[in-house]
Amino acid sequence: MTARIWVMQFLERPSARVGFEVRGDGLPVLFTHGFGDMSATFARTAGVLAVDHQVVTWDLPGHGLGEHPQDAHHYAIETVTDHMRALLDHLAVARAVVVGYSVGGYLSLEFALAYPGRVRALIMIDTGPGTRSEQARAAWNDFADRCAGGLQAGGAVVMPTSLAHIDVRHRDTRGLALAARGFLRQQDSRVIDGLYTLTMPTLVIVGAEDSTFLRSAHYLARWLPDASLVIIPGAGHMPHLSQPERFDAAVRRFLDELAVEPKEQS
Repeated sequence: MTARIWVMQFLERPSARVGFEVRGDGLPVLFTHGFGDMSATFARTAGVLAVDHQVVTWDLPGHGLGEHPQDAHHYAIETVTDHMRALLDHLAVARAVVVGYSVGGYLSLEFALAYPGRVRALIMIDTGPGTRSEQARAAWNDFADRCAGGLQAGGAVVMPTSLAHIDVRHRDTRGLALAARGFLRQQDSRVIDGLYTLTMPTLVIVGAEDSTFLRSAHYLARWLPDASLVIIPGAGHMPHLSQPERFDAAVRRFLDELAVEPKEQS
């Protein structure tokens, strides 16, 4: 059987073109990748799920094959979540299972807080809700600024997607630098303070060896009202790449267990 080739499409937005791919039909599932990655890192899982789901993957601003505008406004968190809403509108999707990895998970929580009616369920992968500690937030933002500085200087900034079997290419590192100074940074505790309002079913996935986000995963599973936690053995920060079979199986179980939408009362 010849493998099907999926072609990236582009959604024209007032701020920039948004690159995305759609696979399959069925329950819509929207994947958002992490900082320094691109939508291709979810290609394998998307192909597995597309047998009976409509799987949407897309490139964050400054990443992958989409445009890399040089205006910092295009990298604001509000711009990113509006792109997610616009993608669902463009595809005539009322509600989707929203999946986010690492910073993409944080952005997905922001999306769920801004547009809760558009979220059927959440899948959070090696991510966290931010912090209430100003000191911890300052340390994170210092890391983001150092990433941006290294990218602007043309230096070597090692990102998590350094696995040999994934080819991650970005059109312009200046876009990555702006993303680091934009949505990679955290401004307040709005997300962590709002977790209790996110009552949709949620699956929290984390690699057993991800020392940075293991505690955050437990926190999400504890404070999100309807959450379950899956720890992937033998995986670090990228379980969807290092342990793909285990990761795909966990996601498939969760999607299969989602309750059927109740019929509207006449």
